[in-house]
Amino acid sequence: MSEIKKTLLKNTSWTFIGTAFMIAAGACSHIIIGNVFGVSNLGIYALALTIYIAVTPVALLGLDTALIKYVAQYRRDEKIISRYLSGGLFIAFLFGILSVGILFLLTQPIADFFGMPRLFKALRIISYGLPFFFISKILLCFLNGLKKMKVYSIFESSRYILIIVITLIAVFLRDSFFETLWAYPIAEIAISIGLVIYLWNRFEFSLRKTFREGIELVVYGWPLVFSRTLGLLAVRLDLLMVAFFLTEREVGIYAVVVMVANGMRIFIRPLQMITSPMITEYYYDNEHVKMQIFVNRVIRYTFIFYSLLAIIVWGCIALILSIMYPAKFEYMSSVIPLQILSIGLIFRSVVRCVAGTEAQSTGRPKIALYRSLLVLGTNFMLNLILIPKYKLIGAAIATAISYIVVFVFSSILRTKLLKIKLELHIWAYSFLIFIFILVGMQFIGVWVNPLMNTIFFILIYSIIIYFSKLIEPNDLKFLKNLLFTMKNKSL
Repeated sequence: MSEIKKTLLKNTSWTFIGTAFMIAAGACSHIIIGNVFGVSNLGIYALALTIYIAVTPVALLGLDTALIKYVAQYRRDEKIISRYLSGGLFIAFLFGILSVGILFLLTQPIADFFGMPRLFKALRIISYGLPFFFISKILLCFLNGLKKMKVYSIFESSRYILIIVITLIAVFLRDSFFETLWAYPIAEIAISIGLVIYLWNRFEFSLRKTFREGIELVVYGWPLVFSRTLGLLAVRLDLLMVAFFLTEREVGIYAVVVMVANGMRIFIRPLQMITSPMITEYYYDNEHVKMQIFVNRVIRYTFIFYSLLAIIVWGCIALILSIMYPAKFEYMSSVIPLQILSIGLIFRSVVRCVAGTEAQSTGRPKIALYRSLLVLGTNFMLNLILIPKYKLIGAAIATAISYIVVFVFSSILRTKLLKIKLELHIWAYSFLIFIFILVGMQFIGVWVNPLMNTIFFILIYSIIIYFSKLIEPNDLKFLKNLLFTMKNKSL
């Protein structure tokens, strides 16, 4: 295996570790808040975090993305990358202070907009972490640009571990919902200090030079803000619209839906790190046959894997929620929305597993923007219609349909721009098998234990897939070697 591919797999494994910690920390914090303080407080918590996260790409003005680009480009010149790091850090801190001030002014209007008075205090507490989040974001992007993914993942994972530890300490010592929210600002301060100490020798202490480089980063990065913000809103729009139309309690229930959905997405980002450069390489080498085989293989196995996850959700999610939230029966209201959304996530995962290849490979960056606009527009209109009538189930249906619409859009683009033929007949056949399995689970599940029902139908699905030759022996060997290499390179 070439050195480039070895590095790629090693970086992918560390990215997976960081992503796993992030999702696990989010799940743990939701479980702690939901069990200790109840579903309404979980609703406030989830909404405050969603708004906090939505602010960051706008306030950073693309500094983080620009820094990765410039550091990777000039990584052999220590003086230049030091100036870009210092300039980015200086501008990011200024933007962070400004963002806190603006968010402080807007907390009351935001709370009034959603009709949730307690959101005011929650947002104010969390907003104190913004300047330090921006600092840590810039420093982590510097490590990313240098391809130091091991160090990157250690710091990123430490942030989420700190959030959980501080949350638990606050619960046991203070037993106050609002006190637990301080976990985010404190964790950001701690990680920022750690990163500054680690990278201290990299800083350039010339204000004139660093300011100039900082402005250069902003000039490069700000055009990317609109696309990134749309993409972020497209993922979180359902929770925001649930908050607008419904109550704190229902937001808390839907936050559990979002939490589980985020957990299901854990494998997508590491997979993208492998697929994107390989497809780009095939495209520029005019190896369309190899690219077609590779794309179809990745999509096929992503479809099968996420179908298996959806089967687990349909069969065991009530059991899983009863373990996560014992004696909290209100969270069972998230079961049906989760089952519906899990179907949509199959199509979203198929889109995301090779997402960006059409734009990156063909040199058409606006495609990513159009895709985000399509998701956002479809999701908004459907949520607007369905949430007032069907509430949480309506939000799940709207989001699932928007994912299917984007799946169709992306499939057409891949066929036309990458000049490959997709296995549409195999996808249709696989989806029919999946629906057949779900119908069987619902019918037999009335008489059988949920866990046994799920295991039985996973076996049935796997057997059908195997004997239908949707999984080939050569492909199994390929997957085994890939996973084994990733494991070894991460050690």
